[in-house]
Amino acid sequence: MATTSTSSTTLSLDPSAFLNLFVTQLQYQDPTAPMDPSQMTTVLAQLTTVQDLSNLQTSFQQSLADGMIGDQVTYSPTSNSAPQTGTVTASQIQNGTVGVIISGQFVPLSAITQIAPNSTNSAQSSTSSNGAQSSTPASNTQGTSGTSSAQGS
Repeated sequence: MATTSTSSTTLSLDPSAFLNLFVTQLQYQDPTAPMDPSQMTTVLAQLTTVQDLSNLQTSFQQSLADGMIGDQVTYSPTSNSAPQTGTVTASQIQNGTVGVIISGQFVPLSAITQIAPNSTNSAQSSTSSNGAQSSTPASNTQGTSGTSSAQGS
């Protein structure tokens, strides 16, 4: 009796490799039975969707990295190294990987294990969409009427 094993390896194709494969398939298709135009349209629509989702993911990750600037983070530079802590000074994309700069070194988002927001970041003023500025004082722990006001988390 034969035994079979299954593998949980995930293969991924970047959009350019997928497009190259698709063009090769078109070049070597049987001329007596060409690909149905609706199939071709479906494949191209799927490619566009995958590209859009990839762009959306990168944009989301970049926004996340931008939001970490000034925060204290814990990260593991490699899978076998001890966790380190540092303050994020910038965000960056290197070789298609979104990450942050800590102590002058690039750290991918996947290496970050903990984020401790900087207390000054939560108290900075922000500008609303109509241009009006609002701010939350960092040291306001008691109201002027004798009631205490709690700070948001």
